[in-house]
Order: sequence, then C-alpha cells, then structure tokens
Amino acid sequence: MKRILITGFAIATLFGATALAERNKAVDKALKSQYPDAKTEVIGSRNINGVKVNEVRVTTKDGESTALVTNEGDFLQSGTPVTAKQMPQGASRAFTGLFKNNPSDVERTIVTSYNVELDAGGKLYGLRFDPAGRLRDINNEAELKREDFSKTDMSTSDRAERVRELATKRYDGAKVKEIHLYPPAGEGFYVATLDTDDGRVDIVADEQGTIYQQREQLDRDKLPAPVRDSIERMFSTANIKNVYRTTYEYFQFNTQSTGGDQVTIRVRPNGDILSVTNREAIEDEAKPARARQDRTADDDDRKDKKRDRDR
Repeated sequence: MKRILITGFAIATLFGATALAERNKAVDKALKSQYPDAKTEVIGSRNINGVKVNEVRVTTKDGESTALVTNEGDFLQSGTPVTAKQMPQGASRAFTGLFKNNPSDVERTIVTSYNVELDAGGKLYGLRFDPAGRLRDINNEAELKREDFSKTDMSTSDRAERVRELATKRYDGAKVKEIHLYPPAGEGFYVATLDTDDGRVDIVADEQGTIYQQREQLDRDKLPAPVRDSIERMFSTANIKNVYRTTYEYFQFNTQSTGGDQVTIRVRPNGDILSVTNREAIEDEAKPARARQDRTADDDDRKDKKRDRDR
C-alpha cells in the first residue's frame, strides 16, 4: 500500500494550485541533492512572508511525501518515507530502548535555518530564523557555548579519518582544516571544518556517515532578503557577530499510547528526542476549560454505563 506522508504544514490549505509548475535552477539543484533517487514534481506554490514557497510531490519506492522549498533552494521542511531499519543507529536505539510498539509511518525530515549571533550590551545571543524570515528561537550565551564548534584539539583517530573522508567527499575535495570530537552530539560524533570556495563549513557526523548537522558561515549580504528584513526590523544590526546557514535532520514516526492514542515522536539521528506530540491532548488543550470539563463528565458517564452493562 502506498503511504502518503505530509510534513510541516496543512498543505491543502496553503497551496491552491494543483497544476505542475516550472522549477528554477536553485529549486532544481536542491531537489536533486536532497532526492537523488526520487521523482519530484512542483505541484503548487504560494508566498509565505513574502517568500515564494514551492510544494513538491516526492515519489520513492517506499511511497510519497511532500517537500516545501523556497525559490532560493532552502527547505522549510522536507519529508522522505523510510523504513525503521533505515534510521541511524542512534535514532533506532532511542526508539527500541523507549517504546514497546513498532514504529509506523517513519519519515526522514530535513530542515534549513539561518542563525545570527548578536551582541547585546556585551552578552551574546543566537537568533534562529526559518528561510521565510520568521523568528523561531533565541538562544542565550550559555547555550551557544555548549554547542561551540571552534575547538582546537585536533583528532587523528581512525574514526576521525573516516569522518574527514566523508566531509571531503561531500564538498568535492575541499580541504578539512581541523577535526575534533563534538560531545554535544554524543559519543562518536566529530565536527570537521572545511575551507570551501564559498567560505567556512562545519559538518558534524559520525564514522557511519550519519550527518547530525551542517553549518555554513555567510556574509551578512548573503542572507535571504526576508531574513535580512526581519533582522533589520526587530534587532540592532550593528551588533551582528556571525551569520550561518544551518541544515539538520530528524526522524518522525508514530506509535500508540497506553490509551490507544496516536503519538508522534521526533528524534535526532543521535537519539535525542526533539518532541512528543499526542494529537488528542493537543485538541483537548485547545478547548475552553468548560468544554474539557464537559468532556470529562461525558467520559465518566460512558464508563459508568459500561460498568452497569458488564454487571
């Protein structure tokens, strides 16, 4: 049976066009890089925060999914159906160690963000924007230090050399400037720093080729226009220190709670849990308090009636 996996947005409400559309070079390059073995079709588009976003139907041997990619080639979010066996070891161990039921509707998702480090009165903050220029998070200085890539302890282990080879191949022979362990991602992950034609790139990966994160340093004028506009409207741009384009991935799958409700889990490749979503709980929290009380009372009445029938 073909599985239809929709990620990120309520696609039907966002995209009205259904006819196949042309793709520009940036979109074509992004799709071929992300989905080298899949059939991709741009089936609609719309503007989000002034940015043209293309809806793409992705077809693989495992089913269909949807990608949302800007005209600049950035993925707001992309999904690829995979099997549980195709998850990296870290993500797979997290699932088997935590849950009893087998995962269903497993999906690999890639996300792009733009990160800006800004000095505010001598204190550093990290701003995270999506490609449409929407502010998603603000990290404080302590959080930035915990995730700092700029270590100086060079690593020469066999594992590090395999990561070095992976990074060099990924960037067409670019030289790895330094490589060292990266504890925030967990045991066995290294950060390899490369000098490329477009600037500095940091890749966090393990020896199995699992990519945890990739970060490209940018000049301020290389930021997408919607991101630049958001920064200029909201923050003091004179205090910007560093600008990065970051991509990361996670795996999403469904399982069942003890009550039989569907629970959606998002886990990073190293096994870190990003989020746990219970659809019924979200719907319940969105209701007014009075409605929740009425529902609880109705549930109690149904339980009482069932007990009466069972007697």
